[in-house]
This record gives sequence, structure tokens and C-alpha cells, in this order.
Amino acid sequence: MMLRVTLLLLIFFQPLLAADDDELEFSEDEAQYFAADLKCRFKDKQLVSIETKAMNDKIKKILKKRGDKSMYWTQGKRSDNPPDLYISGSDVAYPFRWMNGHRLSFRNFAQGRPNNAGPVTQARMFISVKYQNNNLLWYDSDYSGEFKYICQKPQKSTTKAPPEPKNEYGFDLTGYVKDNFEEAMADCKKEDEQKPIKLDSKKKSNALRDVCKANDNRIPYFLAMKRKSGKSAYKWLDGDRVKNAKWAPNQPSKDNDELCAVFYWEPEKNAILWASSACNMTSRVACEDA
Repeated sequence: MMLRVTLLLLIFFQPLLAADDDELEFSEDEAQYFAADLKCRFKDKQLVSIETKAMNDKIKKILKKRGDKSMYWTQGKRSDNPPDLYISGSDVAYPFRWMNGHRLSFRNFAQGRPNNAGPVTQARMFISVKYQNNNLLWYDSDYSGEFKYICQKPQKSTTKAPPEPKNEYGFDLTGYVKDNFEEAMADCKKEDEQKPIKLDSKKKSNALRDVCKANDNRIPYFLAMKRKSGKSAYKWLDGDRVKNAKWAPNQPSKDNDELCAVFYWEPEKNAILWASSACNMTSRVACEDA
């Protein structure tokens, strides 16, 4: 029995290539995120962290030399602080962090990534990397992806952790899913300390932009406003007229089925944009301090 267990362990953990240097090992086998993490830990190592351009360039150079265009797992994941290894400690609206708790101080995502605005069934919360076009590009991936992985000897970080973003309005952008506008608004109102988000000034919109940018958060969230028809003007739920609107191109539509509105962060413009929306759209909850 003991021999059988030993053989199984050897088969499970064997497929790691000899390291290209003393710090990094690149696997030949593929595994889901948590299995890859376990395999590195079994060797007293950890999934690689890429906190600097120098480390990104180092990995790129190794993969380029080998002509390797496989996708590889890193340890980066969307996580609260301190980071939790398991998915229960994650949320699609959390910022990306390395396992030392640091937010990303260096990014090299592929065009259009990261993008957590996809269907609510997606859990693209983990950072994978791939050598392509003479670059090491980053992707946000679901933990169930079967990728190769890079193990790294535990390192004492010499990189200063980026500061947490200022959040003077107490924006609470969550991954909690509600079925429609009314449920999303009610979820904010059930707490005396919170209310739905009302973007009634440029200063407030810029503050929200900075929070979304720091968290790489592109999720569309309902604004606390509605209109009576596709041709009528929007009003905030408290009755105030809407000012300082920042509509996306060709928005709002005149569709009578789109009487609510959402905001989202647009990285290419580095701005919070608005768009009309159906009120029965499945949405995640966003609140601010009351």
C-alpha cells in the first residue's frame, strides 16, 4: 500500500522541468489553478509572482528562448486583504493581489484584459501569462483552466506595496448578484449606512473612476436613477434632475425597454461612462456611504 501511494505521488508531482535558473521552474504538465498551487507547495515553492517589469522580462526571455507559447499560471488572484488561497475568499470585484497582499504595482495585460464584466457565471479571477508577439502578456482566467505553471522559490519582496485607493465616498462595489434594478437598490437601502450610487458631480465621478481603476473593475452597476419612457429624461430616485452625465457614445438609447441606467469604467478612456439599461438586467450591487 505504501509503495502504491509513493508511486502515485511521484506520478502526480513529477512533471516539472529542470529550472532554467535557480529561482524558477516551468512545468510540462497542465493543471487547474489550485492543483498547480499545491504542486508548487509540495516542492517548497510557490506560484510565481510578477511584481516588477524585470521579472516579467525574465520569464519572457526564458519562454522566448524555448519557443514556448503555452499559458502559465501565476499566483495573482482577485482577493481581499489579506489574500485567501481559496475561491471563498475571492470576489470578481476585488482587486488583484499577490499572496503577500500587495496590489499590482506592475501590469502587462493583453488588450481588452482584464475584464470582469462578463456573465455572472464567469469567475475570471486568476492571472495567467503567455509569451506572444515578443511579449509576456497577462490574462484574467477562470480557476478551472488547464494551464502549465511556474514555481518560484519563496522570495522576500523588495517591492513597495501600492497604497490602497482613496475612497472618500465609501463606494462599495461588490460581486453580489441581484436579479433586477429594484433588488439592487433595495440591497443598498437595507443598511442604514449605505445608499445607491448617485453620481451628481465630476469630483464624485472621478473618485469612483479611481476606485474602479485601482481594482481593475469593469463591471456595469446600476445608477440610482430611472426614466418613464425612452424619450423622457432621467431623474435620480430622490427626484433631482440628472446633471454632469457622462454618457457613452450613442447613449442613452430611446428604447422603451431601457428605462434604467448603469455606469462602468472604460480603461481606454480612463473614465466612468453611463449607458441606458433594461431594469430587469441581472446586476451586481454597488453602494456608497449614506
